[in-house]
Amino acid sequence: DSNAVNGISYGAWTTYSSAISVTTDGNYALDYNSTDRAGNAETTNTVYVLLDKTSPTTTDNTPASWQTASFSITLTCSDGDTATATRSGCSTTKYRLDSGAWTTYSSAVSISTDANHVFDFNSTDVAGNREATTTKYALLDTVRPVTSWDGNNNTWKAFDANITLTCSDVTSGCSTTQYRLDSNA
Repeated sequence: DSNAVNGISYGAWTTYSSAISVTTDGNYALDYNSTDRAGNAETTNTVYVLLDKTSPTTTDNTPASWQTASFSITLTCSDGDTATATRSGCSTTKYRLDSGAWTTYSSAVSISTDANHVFDFNSTDVAGNREATTTKYALLDTVRPVTSWDGNNNTWKAFDANITLTCSDVTSGCSTTQYRLDSNA
């Protein structure tokens, strides 16, 4: 490329006639100068046009199902290829738990209380683009369910026994209740 300098390819010189439109994310060097009618040429000026119209994305490791022990959620922001400066890079990541105050993310978020927690998060890049808020559910239930029955233990009956088992679990709810009946107790 005859317009390459230090390995960077520049476009051909074009006579200016209207606003220069830059519409694609990236880091652009704009060289410009003018020449007057007498033939005096201005020294070439260089400015950098930094364009980032794309929001960053944030990934998480929130478990998709109920957990039975405390766990942590890690958030990771990505904003394109910052090594080649095609985007501005991540600025801040924020989260909130159970509609609480927004908090700037700095380390893994610990989930240690039983509940169906609502976990919201988003990131903003250096250019000011903020991604749409993502909502996940952080599900923690460390307490075992309790099953009760409506019979009398170790008491002889003179009529048929119809036993009802009732499961109770205040956090995740009951999934199944099992039984076995041994006739030789």
